[in-house]
Amino acid sequence: MADDPEPSSPPIARRYLEFPHLLRAVRIASDGRKLILASLGLMALAAGWAALDRAFGGPSVGLSRVEPGSLAEWPTAFGTGGVPAELARRVSEPFRVVVSPFLLLFQKGVGPAGWLRAALTALWAVAVWGVFGGAIARIAAVQASCDRRVGLGSALRFALGKSASLIGAPLIPLLAVAVFAGFCAVIGLLYRIPGGVGPAIGSLLGFVPLLLGLMMAVILGGLAAGWPLMVATVAAEGEDAPDALSRSYSYVNQRLARYSAHAVAAWAIGSLGLLVAIVFSRAVIALAGWGVGLGAPDPLPSTDLGDTIGLLWVRLVGLLVHGWVYSYFWSAASVIYLILRRDVDGTDWHDVYLPEHAADTFAAGPELGAEKIPSPEPGPAEAGVG
Repeated sequence: MADDPEPSSPPIARRYLEFPHLLRAVRIASDGRKLILASLGLMALAAGWAALDRAFGGPSVGLSRVEPGSLAEWPTAFGTGGVPAELARRVSEPFRVVVSPFLLLFQKGVGPAGWLRAALTALWAVAVWGVFGGAIARIAAVQASCDRRVGLGSALRFALGKSASLIGAPLIPLLAVAVFAGFCAVIGLLYRIPGGVGPAIGSLLGFVPLLLGLMMAVILGGLAAGWPLMVATVAAEGEDAPDALSRSYSYVNQRLARYSAHAVAAWAIGSLGLLVAIVFSRAVIALAGWGVGLGAPDPLPSTDLGDTIGLLWVRLVGLLVHGWVYSYFWSAASVIYLILRRDVDGTDWHDVYLPEHAADTFAAGPELGAEKIPSPEPGPAEAGVG
């Protein structure tokens, strides 16, 4: 029809999945700046968790671990059995390493020391990926929306400047959960009244903790689903924690089916992307060993490739491959956020918060952060409201 607003747009792609944007997240995630940020985040996370292990007398059970010693095994020690499941598990690691410590907080029998350890582990994970994940999401959001480049230093400064929002947004819902849990604890105190009176009163008021439990479940479910969107919101909009919290919960509630579909699709695409990264890194290591063998004495001093070209450098390759998973996670979260924002709010895809661009308007060179960007053209991405 002549009055069709978008006659050339495929309805399925527009209404359900936008594969071109999700596929673009694979390329965006492979950027060297994001890989460096992700690798630094992995090292910071592992160092903090190792310090907690020493402080509490050993590793904790029930946590998704990030072991520094295993980073070198990513390119070389990937078996052929159950490859799709293993790829999917590894791609989900950025989500699991943050959520698993929080799950321990809600388990019975953990004890005060175990609860404190789980809380510190969770806070460190949120802090690390609030800053490094926020910096990655910052680069990805600007790159995906208006194809501008943000320097590594500029992204880190942005994340550090917004660290209160990036770290605080996921923690605010936990305060509400703590309040509701406190009311439930008050009901539990009634059972301490002797003579059977307390249990009787507690049974009569049993609907109260059930209602509070329902509210806590809704809050925690929305937090688990919307936490990546909170970081992406701050990265794209420069908003504070309450605004990021409100926007993420709104998008999850209003577009849960579409959000879930994009998340599952991103998970599958990321698994394929990780497979490509592993195969490519294996080729790099194998060719490096082959090249060294052309000039090395025969037989080689060592048959172990790590000893031949240097275990340190093999570990570096493994760290970058491992970092790609986190780079992809935050890049995909940023792309999905832009999709949901356009769907719910009708905001133009190219509308992102660009304080660096505004700051460099009167600078000597057209730079965004530390790197060159194209000269402004008519109708560029408008700066959002922070």
